[in-house]
Amino acid sequence: MASSSSPLPPNRDSTAARKPEFEQIDSFHYIRMLLDRLREERLLVTLRLGEQRQTAISTLLDLDVEQRTFEIDLPFNCQTGHLIKPESPLEIALMARLKGTSISFKTTLQGLIEQSEQSFARCRCDMPAMVRYSQQRNSFRIDTHDLNLQARLYTQSGKSFRAQLIDISKGGMRASVNNRIATKLRQGLSLVCDLNFENVGEQERVRVTICTILPATEGEQVSVVGFKFVDMDARQQMQLAHRIASVERLLLRAQNHPEEVDAAHEINPSR
Repeated sequence: MASSSSPLPPNRDSTAARKPEFEQIDSFHYIRMLLDRLREERLLVTLRLGEQRQTAISTLLDLDVEQRTFEIDLPFNCQTGHLIKPESPLEIALMARLKGTSISFKTTLQGLIEQSEQSFARCRCDMPAMVRYSQQRNSFRIDTHDLNLQARLYTQSGKSFRAQLIDISKGGMRASVNNRIATKLRQGLSLVCDLNFENVGEQERVRVTICTILPATEGEQVSVVGFKFVDMDARQQMQLAHRIASVERLLLRAQNHPEEVDAAHEINPSR
């Protein structure tokens, strides 16, 4: 293992008060992709409508990018058991969950689109200018196979080695480690990790503990090592959540608009 002198960050009080972890997203491109996911997966959304704050549920049916509007099914009032047919524009708050993350925003429900031969009754809403986006579960992992995300890990003696990220969450990560190095590691070993988020222009230093080591099978050159993030204060937790959210949006962008992603820099050409 190559030697490198790198001071260890001070231990953090893991009981520090946690602040809400969310991002305010104002990119029309990403807001459109989030709404597209709601539409494609036909997920239920929760609505609070008007000054009376009626609670209702609905689904997103269609998206008009040119007009910057989207359509939802007639809201169903959970308390009365009746469909809501708004007669005038309403201010609404919409909340939804997407595989371990949640989004919420405020917008205007323009009004009712009457039933026709081509479609049933529905409501048209303005696309929001801002979306609040947050990750809900430490266990929600983002697959980073297609992104060239690297980590450099340091032992207590100052020696270091590189690893290639496989996936990451707020609670930890898995990475590919060269067999020659992996054979010298053990569960419970404490390390300092520099996470290189060069794809989103950031780097983060965290303390980790090895929790699993999956030895390579015959013919493979790398082992899979699982790491748990430890001793993180509220600031680090917030920053890491932001980095992970940025990585997820980059993956969404690559999946939906690969022509807009710089393959030489952002996507691992080896895959």
